[in-house]
Amino acid sequence: MFFSINNPKFAVVHPELKGFILNVKKEGLNPKNYGLYIYILKGAIARYVGSAGILQLRNQASPVQRILSELAAPPFGFVLEINPKFAQKNNIIDFANKYKINDETDICFKIPVYESNTEYPLDYRTKQQVLIDYVKNKYNAITQ
Repeated sequence: MFFSINNPKFAVVHPELKGFILNVKKEGLNPKNYGLYIYILKGAIARYVGSAGILQLRNQASPVQRILSELAAPPFGFVLEINPKFAQKNNIIDFANKYKINDETDICFKIPVYESNTEYPLDYRTKQQVLIDYVKNKYNAITQ
């Protein structure tokens, strides 16, 4: 799915990922190179974002640059992060490293529920929060 929403050069830039997808016998992906996060989609907007760079603030620290691709269409959303910066509980890349293609197992883990109300990657604000932020930004633009 991520190869289809990205530029054709995406496969050239990420040979490890391409090899994993094309070779059924290939096992594992380096978690330092890739993170694949899953969530349950709630909201009005499906999202298909090719490679994107964002700056993210965490705990009032310096901004962290993240490179990612996101696709969200009910019922799930997925984020593929290149060189992940943070450990995340909803990272399913571990399955590629723990299990082989024909392994069967029972898995139980929590999947977060996020809303999609804008076209911006990793923006999971509620409709109400999007409207509040819009009004605040308009107000700040007028008063400055």
